[in-house]
Amino acid sequence: MLGILQSAVLLSLALSVLFARSGVGKLRHWRSAESTITALRLPAWVPGFAVVIFACVEVLIAVALLGNGVVVQGAAIAAFVCAAVFLVLVVRAYRLGSADECGCFGASSARVGPWLIVRNAVLVATTAALVALTFVSPLNVVWFVRALQVSNDPLSGWLPLVAAVVLAALAVSVFAAEWAGRVQPADREHPEHPGHSGVSDAANPSPALGPLPVLDAATGVARDLTMQARQKAQLVLFVQAGCGSCQQVLAKVAEARDAVEQVAELSVVAGVWPGRSGTEATGGDERLTTLDPANASARQLGLGSRRPQGVLLATDGSVVQPVAQGADEIAELIDAVAAAAPTFEPREG
Repeated sequence: MLGILQSAVLLSLALSVLFARSGVGKLRHWRSAESTITALRLPAWVPGFAVVIFACVEVLIAVALLGNGVVVQGAAIAAFVCAAVFLVLVVRAYRLGSADECGCFGASSARVGPWLIVRNAVLVATTAALVALTFVSPLNVVWFVRALQVSNDPLSGWLPLVAAVVLAALAVSVFAAEWAGRVQPADREHPEHPGHSGVSDAANPSPALGPLPVLDAATGVARDLTMQARQKAQLVLFVQAGCGSCQQVLAKVAEARDAVEQVAELSVVAGVWPGRSGTEATGGDERLTTLDPANASARQLGLGSRRPQGVLLATDGSVVQPVAQGADEIAELIDAVAAAAPTFEPREG
């Protein structure tokens, strides 16, 4: 049945290109592996090189999809498994509130969100279709020219058309996801999960047993929040430039700073990923006084990529539970700290 062979060849070639682009993109930008781990809200014990290994598997799948017989069949099954696993991870990350760039294609990536879920669902369906076709008819991609010959088989006219429609849907979903990622606000709050304890992977961060290095945004001077906590409690607010909820937090800080700093030293922290400057991280906002290179301190505290989040470090260097997530919880944390100030005067009403 030449029509089935045509369809399988088209799908195999397209998926080969897609997996090659994905794998090579990750390998070219392997230094961004940590950001992919964070965006997908994977556990802290997952190492960055896991992304590199996954990228190598994608490249091998891309090559194998250009083979024939059982090689293509095995590659199709592997592609389906990879696509299904990634879909599960993206759905999980979205439910945990992530809206970061996934790093799916290296530097050119979509943000975690509905469009990325749709894109990966289409990819799962496409790989499943290829698996089914390889069981129906032996596939030899080398015979691509022969596969495109006209046949008397009634299916020969329809199946390639169906395959083309599926490929078009895959292409649209890829570009739509990347476009949506560029315009989607980074401070998305999932309506079902406003950041309460137990929902996010940041709900139970480990105590700050090690150093928490940060930089002063104005001077570039390094300091260790853990060491500073030995002298005075530290209220550390992790925010992000351009984040709407973060602006609410900054307004609350301006309102309560005097009372808070009688009890704890206040740091408003912006994460800096490799390749970005401190000015890019703060967006030029002088209220973001502290930089966290590579988000190392946030990761040390067990925090995910969601912003804003607030952590109170006690004078023994431990994290006071629970971690505050979102503008409302951080406002409550700020009020609680301010209430301990000797000169605190609660506002009426």
